[in-house]
Amino acid sequence: MRVEYLHLDGFGILADIDFSFEPGFNLILGPNEAGKSTLQQAILAMLYGFYSGGRVNSSEKDMHARYRPWNASQYSGSALVRSDGNKAFMIMRTFGKQEPETQIIDEQSKQNITADYSQGRRGHVAFIDQLTGLSNAVFQSVACVRQGQIIHISQSQAEDIAEAVLRLVDSATAEVSSRGALNKIASAIRTLGTERSKSGPIYRTRSDLAVQQRLRDEQKTILLGLQQDHDRLDELASKSAELLEDQNQLEHDIHVSEYLQLKNLLRRFDAVKNGQKELFEAAQAVKPKQEIHLQNRDTAIKFEQERKYLNERRRYLTDELRDLHAELNQTNEDLEKLPVEKSFWHNEDLNNFYELDAAWKRINSRTDGLNKEQTDIQSKLLAAGLTEKSMHSTQLSDSEIQAIQMQSDELEAQQAGLEDEKNKREEKRSFYRLIRTGMLFFVVIVVLFIVAILKLPDLQTVPLNHPFIWSALHYSLVILIVVLILGQISFRMKFRVVLDKIAADKNYLELKLKEYQASLQPYGVSTAAELIEQRMRCLDIQRINKYTDASFKEKREIESGLFSWLQKLEMAHITPENMQRAVMIFRRGSSLSKNMDELSTKIETCDNSINELNANLRELESDLRAIYLQAGVEIENLESAHAAFLEKVKAAQQYIKFMGELKQMQEIEQEMLAGRDSVQLQAQFAELKKEIKEQDLIEPLTPVKEIRRNLKLVLIQAQDIELEKARIQERIRERESKLPDLSEIEENIVALKSDLREMTHKRRALELAYETISEVAQQAHQNFAPRLSASVGRHLSTLTNNDYKQIYIDPSDFSMQVAHDKAKKLVPIDVLSYGTQEQIYLLLRAAVAELFSEQSETIPLFLDDPLAHADNKRQVSALELLQHLSETQQVFYFTKDPGLVHLLDETKLPYNLVKMPTAPEIVPYRWAAGTAFKEKSKEGD
Repeated sequence: MRVEYLHLDGFGILADIDFSFEPGFNLILGPNEAGKSTLQQAILAMLYGFYSGGRVNSSEKDMHARYRPWNASQYSGSALVRSDGNKAFMIMRTFGKQEPETQIIDEQSKQNITADYSQGRRGHVAFIDQLTGLSNAVFQSVACVRQGQIIHISQSQAEDIAEAVLRLVDSATAEVSSRGALNKIASAIRTLGTERSKSGPIYRTRSDLAVQQRLRDEQKTILLGLQQDHDRLDELASKSAELLEDQNQLEHDIHVSEYLQLKNLLRRFDAVKNGQKELFEAAQAVKPKQEIHLQNRDTAIKFEQERKYLNERRRYLTDELRDLHAELNQTNEDLEKLPVEKSFWHNEDLNNFYELDAAWKRINSRTDGLNKEQTDIQSKLLAAGLTEKSMHSTQLSDSEIQAIQMQSDELEAQQAGLEDEKNKREEKRSFYRLIRTGMLFFVVIVVLFIVAILKLPDLQTVPLNHPFIWSALHYSLVILIVVLILGQISFRMKFRVVLDKIAADKNYLELKLKEYQASLQPYGVSTAAELIEQRMRCLDIQRINKYTDASFKEKREIESGLFSWLQKLEMAHITPENMQRAVMIFRRGSSLSKNMDELSTKIETCDNSINELNANLRELESDLRAIYLQAGVEIENLESAHAAFLEKVKAAQQYIKFMGELKQMQEIEQEMLAGRDSVQLQAQFAELKKEIKEQDLIEPLTPVKEIRRNLKLVLIQAQDIELEKARIQERIRERESKLPDLSEIEENIVALKSDLREMTHKRRALELAYETISEVAQQAHQNFAPRLSASVGRHLSTLTNNDYKQIYIDPSDFSMQVAHDKAKKLVPIDVLSYGTQEQIYLLLRAAVAELFSEQSETIPLFLDDPLAHADNKRQVSALELLQHLSETQQVFYFTKDPGLVHLLDETKLPYNLVKMPTAPEIVPYRWAAGTAFKEKSKEGD
């Protein structure tokens, strides 16, 4: 199959344009954004359309929208396709409508044959699919190479290509494949269902079988239940008789227990009555004559404890007040002994004096330090022999000092340079000496060798047999001696000149050094560092003198302020001793004055506390007397009255206790009688005594409450048994009325088991068919791999200069390995050069296309600038390969590189040149063996 002609009304950037293509190599040339990729997509769209015919997906819609015309109203086009049987078809597609349209026209009969092919939604017609046997995905995977993707085949593309190859190799139609058969078998297996599935015939049959088996088990369970019900009725009748006997015995035990309990109750009732009488008599004996409030007891005790605490606190404060007065008098005497008036301590601010004292001490310390530093510097200068005149002469400016320092540094640098030059000459001298020694050693070796030739009999034939070597030894010896002598003379002359220069430089440097030292003699120093140090010491003396003057001035100002304070202490001079004594006096007086103020405050506080205590005591004693008078206690003093009050409270508490116990016994009596009259209890006791015989008066071991509870349980059990008997009888009647015939259920079970066995065998047969077809498909995949390898291998040796002659292809993912003659092993193509990989993958695609062509149409190749990054040599090799492939199938090569035209012209390879338009029209050219292609006129024939 080949594409001969293409017309586009509007497709992306291309509008109202025609293209003509040749069966062989077509080179489409144009710059970037000229529409090369659009043209490639347009050809594919004319062949297959945008949609697969099934449910529309987003990628198809995006591709359809992407190539809408830029500057045209119609989104349509047509392509002339010619089959290998030389039959031409015109494919016309309109993409601009909501439902795209497709028409297939037979060019010979001019008939519309679209209906002869399967159709789908959105204008899908399986014309190319049926013509080539390839789907759109497989066609693009094999025939279309995007830019930079020549060596890339994805896993999904590999699977599609392998399936398509397998289908064609097996001579199947485009709609038949092993994958389709496997899908149908898998669908049938899913329809039948599995043991774990929740739907399908197997699941429904198994469910029905389970229902019938459950019904059969339920009927057997009903029969078993009837037998169990009859057995249970007999068991309940026996148990009912036993419960009746237990009921009679429990009722008898209850009568005996009631008799004995009533007897014990009457005895306890008599004891309670006697106790009530005794408690009443004791309460009347201690009953107080006057009412006493017991809540006053705690209040009285609290008030009495508080009164004792306040008296103790008052005694403590009185003693403390006496001590404070004594301490105040002693402090006043000490303060009057100080040499200043007493009013001084309240009128003067001593902080001013303390600040002046601190400042005076600080100035004294600083002045002493400056004097000591000045003395040290002067002693060092005098020790260095510097007089005041010489020190004055060192008062140089900074620029003068800097100039002297620069001169010193320059001399030192010249000295260092001279020493370096001298060291370098010594090193060169040692090197020349080493060379001279080596040459002497070589001369000695040559001389010894010559002597050995002249003296040793075995070597005396050398001059005769090898005269050239003998002459070379003589000349070499002479040359070495001459070179040694001349080199020694030259070295000595050069070294002498260098030594003279070094000596001259040294003399000049010594003169400069003497001039420099002479310039420093007026300052009494020999180096610039000593001059700088002497200048710094002079500057230090000036600084110290300045600071000393400022300190003396500040000290006089401070002493003028201190003098007024010392006059108050009758001190005439300011000395460290007087200042220390003044500070001690002021601190002592200030402390005593502050202490007197604190003592006065404490005395005042103590007086106030004592007065407050006296007031609280009077109020507290008044409250206590009121409590004692209310209780009828005579008050001679508070201590005795408190004791008498506690005695009366104790008696009142005993009375209340006796009355409480009496009330408790009355409550016990009421509880024992439980609302009954004692006379009635006596009559009931007499009646029970008559009914019960003496030999039956054996008290049961079980309490009566438990006996009553057991009787109640027995009655409940008897009632439950009767109810259960009624339920069982009703269930027996109901089960006997519903007993079905089990024969029908058994027949259903047998039929369902037969159906289930048949469907299971059918599923196993389908699974076996699936496994068999899978194995056959896998074997077929393995069989077509050698055919691919052989097809690629036919050209591999030529392309690689016989480096690689065989190739092995994995049909599952199209990975390849080549046999390397030198390495004697299989090499993955990933380790080969990128250019070699490109050529091998081109061969692979051509081989796949050749396999497709054996049973269907030849497949054109669409290459979008695959060699954009290759050098000229690789481009030439690839173009030769493509030219070779174009002999059997149509090749479309899209590129932006005009250099490919020159390469094709140089290599004399035939091709059809199609230039992308820069105007509305296009003029195609063909250069093939010097024959020009017919030009399509602008107006059209």
